Amino acid sequence: MRGYDFSTKEIGEILNFQIGRSRKLIARERILQFNPTSAKELVQAYLNLYGSANKELLNVVKDIVQEKGFGAEITEDFDDYIAIINRKLELENFENRLTETTSPIPTLNEIDALNGYDFEGFLNELFSRMGYSVEQTRLSGDQGADVVVLKFGEKIVIQAKRFQGNVGNYAVQEIMAAISLYNAQRGMVVTNSYFTKSAKELAVANKIELVDRDALEKLIKDNW
Repeated sequence: MRGYDFSTKEIGEILNFQIGRSRKLIARERILQFNPTSAKELVQAYLNLYGSANKELLNVVKDIVQEKGFGAEITEDFDDYIAIINRKLELENFENRLTETTSPIPTLNEIDALNGYDFEGFLNELFSRMGYSVEQTRLSGDQGADVVVLKFGEKIVIQAKRFQGNVGNYAVQEIMAAISLYNAQRGMVVTNSYFTKSAKELAVANKIELVDRDALEKLIKDNW
């Protein structure tokens, strides 16, 4: 009796399936070598090995989460959780690069080249050097505050604006709302640029601190 003859397409599909299965098994072994004891450690291991762009292996991570009983730690959508952990890792890596840089003081030109997330990471490091305890807000739904800093029991919410043009009223309005939402005592908008006249007037009327390019440069020189 003659056996079944597979078409070239079917053979290719079978090979791709086997290759994909093998890749997932290898990924599983590599991730588990980190001996993760929490969902956060598990996701960090995955991101360090494969990066956030590799979506193919996410199901491997999901399976391990269920097997290890880590699911209760994840209160948001799984993709959002991955994005949050990835952002924290990126910020930590950026802060490490800042402390390891051969240039003792970052220049404004270097700051201008940062993206929005890295600018937040830079402010993390700057305010840490100023003696503040710093915490990063979530990737999404930050409600107007990019960074929250604390010192002597006082909480300050900060809107980080890595900008090319002048920053307008909306940034001041966002941080005004964030003061109440975060139960903060002060609000601040920090930019590598400057503020419009109306933004300055609104800030004065509502006791919002504005740190423009010149003030930022002074903070860096005084505290780096």
